[in-house]
Amino acid sequence: MDDVEKGIELFKRRNFDEALNIFLKELQNVEEGKSSYTKARILDYIGQSYRFLKQYENAIKFLKKALELVNENDQNQTCQLLRNLGSCYSITGNHIESLRCLEKSLRIAREVKDKESEAGLLYEIGTQHIDSGNDAKALKFLKLSLEIYEKLNLQVKADKVRREIREIELDKKEEEFVYEKIKNYKKINIDRI
Repeated sequence: MDDVEKGIELFKRRNFDEALNIFLKELQNVEEGKSSYTKARILDYIGQSYRFLKQYENAIKFLKKALELVNENDQNQTCQLLRNLGSCYSITGNHIESLRCLEKSLRIAREVKDKESEAGLLYEIGTQHIDSGNDAKALKFLKLSLEIYEKLNLQVKADKVRREIREIELDKKEEEFVYEKIKNYKKINIDRI
């Protein structure tokens, strides 16, 4: 097993510090002219390691470098890199950049007919709209995500989406209830005057 594979194993076991050290060392060892795929892959793992270590600015920097190197014909890797980058932007509160990356990734997932990734991206875009305060748009994307997860029979993921939808709908009902109470209160008080 080469060092990159060791790093991947450590990453999978959530030992991000050690994995990061290996990937950074391997990045220095990658010779010029070596496969841009290999270098992009290492940069991706470095970016993801930083993300899990909550060093988001570093994560974004390395994921962007990986995206620059990835072969434009490798749509799966491009899709995943954009998704990872969108997640980092989301965590840092940059919802505009997050949505831009996630929507590009969604287009690619649809092009390559990767339904599970499509559903996941629809979910992530929906949660971005929740964070931005646009519940109507969020519901639209979450319902599309749910539809795909149900067709794929991925019940655990479908249940997660259902919870998000239910929470939005409960918030909306609560808002309507409070609005009605205020409206009735004002009406009663106006009648008294």
